[in-house]
Amino acid sequence: MNAIITYYIGVSREEEQFARISCVIPQETLDKLLEQDAPKFIKIIVNDGELMFLQTDNINNIQQEF
Repeated sequence: MNAIITYYIGVSREEEQFARISCVIPQETLDKLLEQDAPKFIKIIVNDGELMFLQTDNINNIQQEF
């Protein structure tokens, strides 16, 4: 699924900072996120094939992109 992830990246100048990441998330990864024992990290595809690992605790929102 093509998606945009809103991801917490920390605090800067006393304000919470979020990044928006455009990526592809495999459906099986989304299904795992909904399980009670969700994984600590997920693998996503960014920039036409580069793999990126994200800590799931920092994911604020996942929105499907059409």
